[in-house]
Amino acid sequence: MEESINSEQEQQQPDVDITADQDTQDREDDIHVGYKKVMRKLRKEINDLNEKLKAFDGIDPEEYRAYVSQAEEAEKKRQKTMEEQAKIIASERDRSSSLASQVKNLENQIDQMQKQSMVSQAFYDAGGKKSAKSASTSFLELVMPHAIRRITRDEDGNLVVMEEGGSLVEIDKKTGKPMTVRALMEQYAKDPVLGMAFEPRSQASGSGFSPGVKSSAPNRVSVEKLFSEMTAEEMMDYAIKQRSNS
Repeated sequence: MEESINSEQEQQQPDVDITADQDTQDREDDIHVGYKKVMRKLRKEINDLNEKLKAFDGIDPEEYRAYVSQAEEAEKKRQKTMEEQAKIIASERDRSSSLASQVKNLENQIDQMQKQSMVSQAFYDAGGKKSAKSASTSFLELVMPHAIRRITRDEDGNLVVMEEGGSLVEIDKKTGKPMTVRALMEQYAKDPVLGMAFEPRSQASGSGFSPGVKSSAPNRVSVEKLFSEMTAEEMMDYAIKQRSNS
């Protein structure tokens, strides 16, 4: 009887799933392995942090914060100083540029004055006419721009006369040397237009009346008188018209 009961109990007990138990064990092992990895990583990080903290041994956090604050304030002042210095440098650079421009302008003015002074002296030495005080424009002023545009400085800084409309120094045919301003004025005295600004002079030969050259022909006396009564502007206008009609 008893054996019969035990047999029945054994038959009623459920079968154990060995495969499921093994899967559970594997998962537990994986979790354990992952836990160990995480713990090793955390311990390493803790050790690294402890090593870094050793550098701060003996440092008071409050003092360190004060130090950082002072350093930041010093950096701000340094930046501000650099900005102010940059502004000063820029201002001085602008001032230097402005002064250089002023000096250049003064040099140009002096150069222009020297040229004008040389032309003025040469003009009167060559017989240039003196205008009446009431005249709005002098004879010299009519000749001046024509002369100035032909006068420049050579490599040595000397004033020289350039060829008309060219870039080469004009050579005086009489002397074979660079033309002087005086020679240029004598050239202008023979010009049919600019010659009106010079006193007439006698000419040995030739049949017409040349400006700046006195003619002995009786029928030219009225023309000379006409010129003597003209203002500088009127004389130049007359000469230009005569050139256009010729």
